[in-house]
Amino acid sequence: MSTAFACLHHDSDRFKPTPPAPTRQRFQLSYWDAAIIEGGRTMGCTEVLSEDLSDGQDYAGVRVTNPFR
Repeated sequence: MSTAFACLHHDSDRFKPTPPAPTRQRFQLSYWDAAIIEGGRTMGCTEVLSEDLSDGQDYAGVRVTNPFR
């Protein structure tokens, strides 16, 4: 399995989601984009795949990769 999807194996019942508001404010993101970043962080991901967020941008330890580049 690709390391990009390794975080999908975590037991989601053990994790408490981080509110997206601080990330939204810090990086001037929409609520939903910040929720994606924080959801990945909560699950232990260091990388999320997105065609909408800035490719290569690091959001305090969670890096975005555009899978179509």
